[in-house]
Amino acid sequence: MKRVIFSVLALVLVAAAYPRALPAVGPPINAHPDPPGEHEFYWDDGTMSNFWCWYTGGNYWAVQFDEEKTGGADGYVVRYGAVTYPDWPDSTYQGCNMHTFADESGSPGGSLDSTYLGFTEGGVFQWVEPDSPVLVTGGVFYIAFEQLGTYPDCDSIAVDALAGTHNWTGYGGFWSPTDIFGDFMIRCYWDDEAPEDFQPPYVEDLSPADGAEDVPVNTVIIFHTKDDLSGVDPQTVRFTAEYAPEAHHRFALFLGLGARSPAGAIPGALYIDDSNPNDMVCIFIPDEDLDEGALVICTVGGELADYFGNAMGDDFLWAFSTREQPSVENVTWGRIKALY
Repeated sequence: MKRVIFSVLALVLVAAAYPRALPAVGPPINAHPDPPGEHEFYWDDGTMSNFWCWYTGGNYWAVQFDEEKTGGADGYVVRYGAVTYPDWPDSTYQGCNMHTFADESGSPGGSLDSTYLGFTEGGVFQWVEPDSPVLVTGGVFYIAFEQLGTYPDCDSIAVDALAGTHNWTGYGGFWSPTDIFGDFMIRCYWDDEAPEDFQPPYVEDLSPADGAEDVPVNTVIIFHTKDDLSGVDPQTVRFTAEYAPEAHHRFALFLGLGARSPAGAIPGALYIDDSNPNDMVCIFIPDEDLDEGALVICTVGGELADYFGNAMGDDFLWAFSTREQPSVENVTWGRIKALY
């Protein structure tokens, strides 16, 4: 169903993309930040012969790099390159976002990185480095040019004269391989040797947030473990949630409810999405609703480490309190009438 839907969208693109007429063969493009070597990945022949843009921003042109380039090895994307056409469809150079996409079942999956590339001229490769090398695993990945503006206020992607063999287009959340264009002039530098990494992973994006109050008792607990270089080793994630004993018992005694579930560890299951080792999503689902009016303390163990063995060291803690049970007061009919 996905490919059928996208094939219609692709035809709309062809009719609406407005390629400008060019000579059959343009000048060769040979601008590199370093001399071309075995770790510069590309499929284009370096000669611009046409160019395309989407009607709307937020859509993608992408190239797949597979085992023919990587040899099936894991590696790191360390630099992006792309070519736009000079002064078409306009001359303001909005730039684009360059992405690394993971491979999921033979097509682009989640974006591992988004880095802005600001074009200053057209017709030549321009380059930008991500904030940190992007780990790609499995030997297959995609480099994409995300169009930012809507036609005609946008930058176009240049293509060569040959039919593209590794091109993908992404439109409205759908991806499809295509050979109706020349090779997209999108390149990257890839390194099969891990960069030096001395920084430990860290924890961010907490839900519920630290200090949150009146949290529903049926909440799930979410946190992200992140590492900017080598990625988090999922085998090192240790998480506990527990009730704070004093707050829990003090609340129970105040309400006169007597014994409730004992303070201590909260049983549940931890699910880890490790599809992006640089930003792993961890979800803890308690086995049952949390106690009302309880203070919950969450801990990520200090043994959290990246693939280089850099450990976080200290435990990471945060806390939130759950919604209190509404108080109930015994009243008489006489007291109710006294209010009126």
